[in-house]
Amino acid sequence: MERVAFNAWFEEFSHENPVSSATGVWFERRFLDELDRRRGLERTWRKVFWVTRYVILSGSLVLPVLITAGKAITWLNLAAIIVSIIVALATAVEALLRSGRKWRLYRQGADKMSSEGAAFFQVLGAYTNPDPLERLHIFKECIEGNITDLHESYIADIEVMASQNVITSSADRPP
Repeated sequence: MERVAFNAWFEEFSHENPVSSATGVWFERRFLDELDRRRGLERTWRKVFWVTRYVILSGSLVLPVLITAGKAITWLNLAAIIVSIIVALATAVEALLRSGRKWRLYRQGADKMSSEGAAFFQVLGAYTNPDPLERLHIFKECIEGNITDLHESYIADIEVMASQNVITSSADRPP
């Protein structure tokens, strides 16, 4: 839906203003593809986050019942062990992958890009300059800066995880 709206706006903009084919390719491949990529990653990591949360919460609620009932029914002991392993794995997956942080990061980045695109095409904020080529230049700089910011935030998040010893390797450990 976002892509359709931005494509229509760009078509209208390019009919009214002289736009090079390279700019059209940049808009399609850099802006729209990156926006789609971020929205897709946002959806994927949000699903991972909520599935792990659901497993952790429901497993934590069911586990005491299974343990208590397992005293009377033997096969429930095995079910309690299996549920506890599943809950532990879901907790480890969430701790290692930090899917909650990732989906919020991708959503924030996609929302920023989308807002920037809407401001450009609606001639708002930094895009009130009457020269369309100057507006386009500012738009490109903002989008490239946004892409760089996302990568820097992602790297910073990895560094925080490494500093908290969530991610370690044998090279990081003292001899």
